[in-house]
Amino acid sequence: MPGRLVYSILAIATAAMLLFLSGFVCFKLGLSSLASSFNWLADLTMLLAFTLLLLLGVAALFAGIGRELRAYFCQEAVALRKVLATHSQKIQLAQRKIPETSQIRYFSRLKRQRLLLADNRRQMRTLYRSIDQELQMAKPRLSAQRYKDLHKALRQHHKQADAQAMLALREQIS
Repeated sequence: MPGRLVYSILAIATAAMLLFLSGFVCFKLGLSSLASSFNWLADLTMLLAFTLLLLLGVAALFAGIGRELRAYFCQEAVALRKVLATHSQKIQLAQRKIPETSQIRYFSRLKRQRLLLADNRRQMRTLYRSIDQELQMAKPRLSAQRYKDLHKALRQHHKQADAQAMLALREQIS
């Protein structure tokens, strides 16, 4: 059908060209009124041919758009797009899982380290206080210089967080 339309439009354009040629021949023969009539008719025929060609192009464009829209919205294409979207989401989740797991492990390890450090500080503080109380109770038995030395050593070991040295100091007090 569109092939016949194109051939028809080409036939109309050919007729317009023949009318232009006839007008030119009439003009050369001195028949100016007949030449102007042929040229006017050729103008209208050529305008008709171009208009039909334009309408055919617009119709073909809309037909192509309609065909593509039907193909895009058909059930098979919609189902295929859903499957591909689901597959893509699955791949994205798998790719995100590795760094997220690594990040969770890192923050968990960091939190454990902080808790361990806080617990160690609390234990050291408790040990320091108990040894300090024992030292206060043993103060009357010790000389002033010995008490100062032991208290200074206790503070130093506490600053260094040396639990073994603090326990050894406790043995010296007893």
